Amino acid sequence: MPERKSTEDMLADAERLFEGAGLTHDFLHTKRVLNLALEVAKSSTGIDKRLLTAVCCFHDAGRTAPREGVNHAIISAEWATAHFPEYGFSEEETYEGAKAIETHSWSLGLEPVNRIGEILQDCDRIDALGAIGLARMFAFQGGERGMYNPDDPFCESGREPDQSLYAIDHAYQKLFRLPGMLRLPECRKIAEKRAGFMRTFFEAMRDEISGRR
Repeated sequence: MPERKSTEDMLADAERLFEGAGLTHDFLHTKRVLNLALEVAKSSTGIDKRLLTAVCCFHDAGRTAPREGVNHAIISAEWATAHFPEYGFSEEETYEGAKAIETHSWSLGLEPVNRIGEILQDCDRIDALGAIGLARMFAFQGGERGMYNPDDPFCESGREPDQSLYAIDHAYQKLFRLPGMLRLPECRKIAEKRAGFMRTFFEAMRDEISGRR
């Protein structure tokens, strides 16, 4: 069995892997997901913290080597299957870790098959909310879209949000749906708090758009 690498080794390897990554799915995102996942895991029994660390460190590995038409989570799971044994993980641990990674993606719509997968999926989605979530939202949307619909910035007229046209529509099309989709009660509580901050931010935007002092 290969020598077991430490958490510090995994983080160092992940940092190298994500060199040059964009702002929304960079090494800092990886670290935030890991830190939150380890906090959530404290209230769960039977969690292999070392495997959870590896899963969080490399859940977006597929984004560093994308293939057209293949979801990044599938590529990341393949990466885990190929590389987790190098970290001393057994065949069973590697399989469990790869399945956790495979099911984390929003767009695939898969349900986690193990506890580590539940923690990863929830914590990855939480990082799309709150102050960091707002920063990631604007970075992801970039400058090619309008910031908001001038006639109905906050989707209050019944119009369908369209994130392909307006940056903050991403919150109404996806982000505000996340808290109700999370699996762990502790994670839902965190997500609701962060979503509340985003709504407060949008209220400040409302004042500034209207010219209120």
